[in-house]
Amino acid sequence: LQQRIHPLMLRRRKNEVASDLPPREEITVTVSMSSRQQAAYQELAGGYRQRISGAIEKGDRSEVGRYMLEGLLRLRQAAIMPSLVDPELDGVPSSKLDEVKDYLSDILAEGNKVLVFSQFLQVLYTLKEETDKIGQPSCLLTGATPQVERDQLVQRFQQDPGMGVFFISLKAGGTGINLTAADYVFIIDPWWNPAVENQAIDRAHRIGREGAVFAYRFITADTVEQRIMELQKKKQHLADTVLSGGEGLLQALNDQEILELFV
Repeated sequence: LQQRIHPLMLRRRKNEVASDLPPREEITVTVSMSSRQQAAYQELAGGYRQRISGAIEKGDRSEVGRYMLEGLLRLRQAAIMPSLVDPELDGVPSSKLDEVKDYLSDILAEGNKVLVFSQFLQVLYTLKEETDKIGQPSCLLTGATPQVERDQLVQRFQQDPGMGVFFISLKAGGTGINLTAADYVFIIDPWWNPAVENQAIDRAHRIGREGAVFAYRFITADTVEQRIMELQKKKQHLADTVLSGGEGLLQALNDQEILELFV
């Protein structure tokens, strides 16, 4: 396949065309759940595993797909903030968000700037409320942000020394904006396609950036998040051999790999 598409495709990596860029360091922060969060997560995972197993036994692939996608969404939410799944779990603490707040506090105290990416708006709103409480100015960009306001937020973050945090929806702000004032990038939740995460980090690590960029990926241990990262590594070589990305990762899973996501 690579031989067939080679005459039709030109692929140039950033390190080939911008060799003068500063270093980019990526760090994975693994967070353990509290006993209450773990209990809520395991109950949810067990329910979806049972439904998917039943659908596999019946040979109903459409039902397998439906339960898998629904279950993965719910488990990803539970790994970050259980109340995203069920408002009745509002009292269950989020170990990951507590860890993120600690990192934010230390980094901002040193006068650095941070981009915070998540796919879930409620996560961004929750974190912004916390920074508001301590009097830390911050910006928020989502898919609903008008273009004019979007440009103003970018300019303010770039130019205002006191604007330390920019909360950004991963899909809304992963491309097309220049945020080289940021020293740190936080990826709160992993995405199936690592290229999407890399594009988010590249909002800071691009031409015009002078100092190093530190990218932190926050992963909740013993959850679907950890398994997403394992699958990314497992399938990445094949994806890179053909093109780049990993959008078809879910379609490439066999029955055993599907069930392993729900343990």
